[in-house]
Amino acid sequence: MVEYLNQLTFGFEIEKDPLEDLLSSEHFHKFSGKFEREYFNGSVSFMTQYEYAVCLIRYENEDYLHRGLSILEKLERNYSHFARIKKDIYRGFHYYLALGNARIKNYNSALTYLRMLYELDPNNYKGDRLEKSVRKRRSKALWFFYGVRSCTVLTLVGVIVVAQLDSKKTTTTTTTENPIDPTVAPSTTTTSTTTTTVAPTTTTTDAPTTTTAAPTTTTVAPTTTTVAPTTTTVAPSTTTVTPSTTTVAPTPLPQPDFKLWTFPASGQICVLAQVAMQLNLTYRNVEDKPLNVLYNVPANKTSVVSGSCEKDDQSITVQWGQMSQLTLQFTANESTKQFMLSEVHLSINASDVSQDAKANQTIELFHVNNEFATSLSMSYHCNKLQLIELTSTKDDNKTVATATISHVQLEAFHTQNTNTFSTARDCEAIDTPDIVPIAVGCALAGLVVVVLIAYLVGRRRAQARGYLSM
Repeated sequence: MVEYLNQLTFGFEIEKDPLEDLLSSEHFHKFSGKFEREYFNGSVSFMTQYEYAVCLIRYENEDYLHRGLSILEKLERNYSHFARIKKDIYRGFHYYLALGNARIKNYNSALTYLRMLYELDPNNYKGDRLEKSVRKRRSKALWFFYGVRSCTVLTLVGVIVVAQLDSKKTTTTTTTENPIDPTVAPSTTTTSTTTTTVAPTTTTTDAPTTTTAAPTTTTVAPTTTTVAPTTTTVAPSTTTVTPSTTTVAPTPLPQPDFKLWTFPASGQICVLAQVAMQLNLTYRNVEDKPLNVLYNVPANKTSVVSGSCEKDDQSITVQWGQMSQLTLQFTANESTKQFMLSEVHLSINASDVSQDAKANQTIELFHVNNEFATSLSMSYHCNKLQLIELTSTKDDNKTVATATISHVQLEAFHTQNTNTFSTARDCEAIDTPDIVPIAVGCALAGLVVVVLIAYLVGRRRAQARGYLSM
C-alpha cells in the first residue's frame, strides 16, 4: 500500500505543481476505508495511520488537510525512532509536513521541514520542486500584502486631502440692492456697493493629431547554398574538439552530491561553503583523442586542505582523488558591505575523470567574475540549477567547459563563533518575476490618478457652490 501511495504521490508529470497535485476521491476513499475498518476493530497500525494522514493532506478538503497534519505531526513525535530505520517513511514525514503547511499557506514552516528533508536526502528532487513552488507562492503573497497596504495608505491620504480642500472652500457672498440674475453675465456691473466681474469659461479643443506611419519595406536576400564536394582528407591540425563544437552528447549522470566545507577546521571559522557541481569538460584519452564527458565533483570524497582568512580576500580549497582540487575565492567590498564569489579554480587530474585518460594530464579551469553578491554577516543560498562558464586560463575569454551548480550555500568573512551558516539571502526570493512589481506599481499609479480626479471634481464643485450663493 505504501508503494502504491508513493506512486500516486510522486508519479505526477514533471511540469505539474506539487501543491496542485491532489488525490482523487476514488483513491482517497480506498485508503480512508482501510483506516476506518481498523479503527472499528479497535487497533490502527502505524502504516495505516501514516497512509491515512498522507491522503488527508493531499485531499482537496481543507478541514481534512488540518486533520492530516495533526495526525502526521503526532506520528512524527511518537514514531521518529522507527521512522529513522525506514528512510522512505522518515523522508515522507518531512515532505508531507512541508506539503501540508504550504497548502495552508504556512510557508516558513514548510521551508523548515524541507531543510530537515535535505539533511537526510540532500539530492531529493521532489523536495527541490516543492521548495521552488513554496518560495514562488510566498513571494507572491508578500507582494500582494505590501501592494494592498500601500493602496490602503494612499487611499486614506487621498480622502484626507480632498476633505481638507473641501473644508477650506471659500463662499463668495455679494450683497446688492437688486439681485443679479445668474443667467446674465454683464462685462461690468457698477453699483454703489460692489463690482463683480465674472470671467467666461473658455474651452480649448485641441486639434486632432494625425500620425502617418511610413510603410516598412523588408527586402529578403535570397539564400544561396553552395555545397562543396566531399573531401576525405582531414588535416591533423583540425582534429581538436572542444565542448562547444562537439556533436556527440556526453552520457548523462545522476545528480552530484554535496556537503558542508569549512575553513579552518577548528577555531574561528571564516569560510563556509557547500555546492553540488557537475562539469561538462574535455580530456584526452590514451590515444590522444579529445573526449567530451560529464563529471561530478565527488563532494562526499573531498577534504579541505587549505584556505585563507584575510581582511579583504578569503578562500577555501578542497581536494579529492589524484590531487584534484577546487578553490573558491571570495572578495569583500567595504563600500557596499557585501562579499562575493570572485573566482572559481578547478585543477583536475584527468585520471579522476576517466581510467582511459592520457597519463600526466591536468585540466585547469577558471571562472573569474564577481558572482552572488551578498551582505556581510549573511549567506548566499540557491537550490536551483545555475550554469557557470569556464576558461582554460584566468585571462582567456573562450569557454572550454561549463559547470552546472545547485544546492549552493556560501558565506565568507564569517564572524560568529559557530560552524553554521548565517541568515540566508535566497536567490528564489531575489529573482521575483518583474510582472509583480510592475502590477503593483500600475495599481498605485491608477490610485494616484483617481485621487487627483476626485480633488479636481471637489474643487470645481466648491467653486460652483460659491457662485450659486451670490
